Amino acid sequence: LQQTLRGHTHEITEIAVAPSNEEVVSASNDGSARVWAMDDGRPLAVLLHRTSVNSVTFSPCVARPWLVTTGQDASVRLWTSENWQLAPRMLRPPAAAAEPDWDLENWQPIPAGADGAESGDRHLIHLVDPR
Repeated sequence: LQQTLRGHTHEITEIAVAPSNEEVVSASNDGSARVWAMDDGRPLAVLLHRTSVNSVTFSPCVARPWLVTTGQDASVRLWTSENWQLAPRMLRPPAAAAEPDWDLENWQPIPAGADGAESGDRHLIHLVDPR
């Protein structure tokens, strides 16, 4: 055991490691996702939801990853990894939130179905290039 990360007040629901292996994020039933430094375990940020956080998922881009958190209330929040701030756009997909899939070439999130995708893919967040 290298270290124990403390801070959540309820059960942890999921853990994700950044593509750079520099941060780890934990989701919890306490309504937060917490970002930790991998090398020494210091807390970097607390990302809040109104309800339990069900999942945390990083985009695969090492240079500028995004973090997506999903809440029990079907909310989906996009966070920047530069300063762990909420991106200007919060998403609520038409169906219950699930882990997003990432399009490796594009980085602007939009709700599934809004870009003509199959309606059965409502658990996905599709990414399109804004350029």
